[in-house]
Amino acid sequence: MAITSFQDNQLKGLYYLSVGELKTVCMSLGLSKKGGKGDLIVRVIAFLKKGEKVETVPFPENSCFQPNVSYPLLPLTPILFGNYKNDLRTRRFLKSMIGPHFHFTASGQDWIKARWREGNPPTYAEFATFWKADFNKKQEGISELKPEWAYLTFVRDYIAAHPDAPKIEITNAWEKTRAAEAKKIFELLEISENLPL
Repeated sequence: MAITSFQDNQLKGLYYLSVGELKTVCMSLGLSKKGGKGDLIVRVIAFLKKGEKVETVPFPENSCFQPNVSYPLLPLTPILFGNYKNDLRTRRFLKSMIGPHFHFTASGQDWIKARWREGNPPTYAEFATFWKADFNKKQEGISELKPEWAYLTFVRDYIAAHPDAPKIEITNAWEKTRAAEAKKIFELLEISENLPL
């Protein structure tokens, strides 16, 4: 099968793969395993559709933390690559700024990474402002879900179709769907799911 013969509808299952599974796909195709889920998906699709090997571009230097520099958790402290953590301490700090309903979100992480790529790292205060606006959009049902957020899309659609479904039912339905989509992708690409990473 020629690389360029793959179509978008054949590759939609990539969005259901875990990061580990995507790294297995990258390794089998001779591609870099660096980056997050979105980076890995873009890399695999570019290779399968166009034969291009896309590498992750490093963040600009001013978006990265500097060793031996203190970055206290304060509203005007910049959020920098290599220093920002989704840990309990950071969550408590952000809850103190935003409210007890704060939680880490995929859209929040994407927003931070976009600012890093621009060379314009946000402060915690700017992130809090973004998070509140994004939360309000989600409450109003007008936020967009990216393709790589397959789990969130699945849960939203499942709840819409089965409003009284308990959490365990939703989880089981997701796992079944995810496994089926992953199997299709591995079979399509003729890749073993058990390759060592």
